[in-house]
Amino acid sequence: MVTDGGSEVAFHGEYRKIVPNERIVSTEVYEGMPEGEALSTVTFTEAEGRTTLTVLVQHTSKEARDAQIDSGMETGMQEGMDLLEQVAVSLSTRSDSGPSPRSGEEPADTRSNDMQDLRRT
Repeated sequence: MVTDGGSEVAFHGEYRKIVPNERIVSTEVYEGMPEGEALSTVTFTEAEGRTTLTVLVQHTSKEARDAQIDSGMETGMQEGMDLLEQVAVSLSTRSDSGPSPRSGEEPADTRSNDMQDLRRT
């Protein structure tokens, strides 16, 4: 991955558990801080025809957690979520019988106004 500043950064990890249509659990290691392995859990919850995606990242230390928060990762994460939403909306409007009833609707703005204070001890 290349940052806005032009620096290359690398990550690796492994899938720990995959439950189709429900949950993905994986590790995430930033190679610049290999001792700071994180466990990521992505949960998909469907209600009333819409799916909510929840991401929980658990770190092994407060220092590793704070380093990730301070890295500016929120911007990249939001850009990725925006792209995922565009794909989901485009897929929801495809069908053999024509567009879904929601086609033409603007996607809901799911971004939070402010990032929650994640530095709880």
